[in-house]
Amino acid sequence: LASFGLAIILVLAIQGIIMGITGLIAAFQGGGWGAGIMGAISIVIGFLLLGNMWAAALVLPWVIGIFAIVGGIFSIIMAFRLK
Repeated sequence: LASFGLAIILVLAIQGIIMGITGLIAAFQGGGWGAGIMGAISIVIGFLLLGNMWAAALVLPWVIGIFAIVGGIFSIIMAFRLK
C-alpha cells in the first residue's frame, strides 16, 4: 500500500514538472502572466514532491480533497458567469 502511494507521488511530481515547463513555454509565447506563474508553481511543487515523497504520501488525500473543493467552487462560479 505504501509503494502505491509513492508511485502516485512520483507520477504527480513528474506530471507537475512537465506541466510547469509547458506553462512557462506558453507564457513566453504570449500566454500571459497567469500561465507563467502557474507554471513556476507547478515546477516548484513537483520538485517538493520529489524531495520528500513520504511526507507527500501522507498529505496526499488532504491535498486532493482541497483541490477538489476549490475546483468545484470555481466550476460553479464559472457556470454562473457563462449563464
